[in-house]
Amino acid sequence: MSFSSARYIRLSSIFHLSCFPSYLSLLSYPVHITLLCCLAACIVPLASQAQDIAPTTYHPFYVGVGANLGSYYLRWGGGYIREPFSFSPSLAVGIAIKPDWALQARVTAYEQSRSSNYSYVGSGLDPRKGKTTYVATTYRNRIVVVPLLLRSTLTRDVTRRLQVDVLLGVTLISTRIRSSGVSKDSVDTVILSSSENSSALNKPLTFGAGLRYKLTSNVELATEVLSSLHYAFLGFQPNANMQLELRYRFGPLKKS
Repeated sequence: MSFSSARYIRLSSIFHLSCFPSYLSLLSYPVHITLLCCLAACIVPLASQAQDIAPTTYHPFYVGVGANLGSYYLRWGGGYIREPFSFSPSLAVGIAIKPDWALQARVTAYEQSRSSNYSYVGSGLDPRKGKTTYVATTYRNRIVVVPLLLRSTLTRDVTRRLQVDVLLGVTLISTRIRSSGVSKDSVDTVILSSSENSSALNKPLTFGAGLRYKLTSNVELATEVLSSLHYAFLGFQPNANMQLELRYRFGPLKKS
């Protein structure tokens, strides 16, 4: 196989793996705006209807389990690829440094894989000119997402059932990508095989808003909509993710 054919296989594989259905690209940009606007529209009426409960003390620590829906720009080869939306479990920990201020971290991990098969007929200077080559490619991506956020509570009264939060911080996105491809002739003889492994760490700025509702003095239901800003494709590319979580608060009681 000539260098031009090997290059063709590699480029074809990358092109196939980095291009997704058009409806995903249509959703990717406005989703974060839509979700944040909807959440903001709900904050005022919901906050005004919140009811007070006792006690007036709070637990400073919390852990949470939940699910995350989102997608991220991932570094690959000197560029970026956009992953489709994924639904994955998550774990969270947090500490309240004041009644209305807290630091929190969350871990979400997931894996995506794809494969493709295609063929082409050699042309030009290709030694296999006029012959058909069959190509199979596989792609596996392991992603770990860790948002590190400062949370500020707007309602401030920790005795209310409903709390409204704004969040700001950075998200660590660790990516490990493995791709491979093999080309064969019509009698299944391997002509060329290749593989590539890469890893990268991305750290986009992250901001968003959230709602928390107290079920008991120790248990609360929380939802957050976050948007991360990635500098890719000669500009900042925002992408959204949404978190739904059940949290348990614990630790020595502190005065609010």
